[in-house]
Amino acid sequence: PSIHFRLLSSKRLSQEYFPQKEFITRTLSVFKECPREEMNEYFEKGGYLNLRFIGSTRNYARTDMRYIYTFVNGRFVNDRLLKKAITDTYSNILPPQKYPVCLLFIEIDPQETDINIHPQKTEIRFRDTNRIYQEVVRILNKYIMKQSFNIKTDYSPNTDKRISNIHEK
Repeated sequence: PSIHFRLLSSKRLSQEYFPQKEFITRTLSVFKECPREEMNEYFEKGGYLNLRFIGSTRNYARTDMRYIYTFVNGRFVNDRLLKKAITDTYSNILPPQKYPVCLLFIEIDPQETDINIHPQKTEIRFRDTNRIYQEVVRILNKYIMKQSFNIKTDYSPNTDKRISNIHEK
């Protein structure tokens, strides 16, 4: 995030990104379809993999998976397993046929991956797919649980029953 760079097309400035202090700010300056107020960041460093996730709240969802981006060891990959882990986790908080806007970054030992299965290097094969899936789901469940909620409790004047309304901060 601390690097200033320019994207030129036919010797014309197409995009320019200035240094940012936070990873999420830099990422969302590139991926403009993600509104900052609906995005949260989560990072977990572990023994098997490191995971950084920038994901939408349950209030901001899309009707397709076009805005789910996955990266492994700094490389963009279009991986069904990682997308399944994301959509399975979000299925607990999103309605059916709704998908998050998110970016998943995984750092893993290169010996655990094979990137040479597609000429454009956009597909990846993991040595232990079950472990990858389980680790990503486990970490993303933590992310979902850590999203802060403001719980407001009211009393109904007619029935004197407790009514809880959950509003996301």
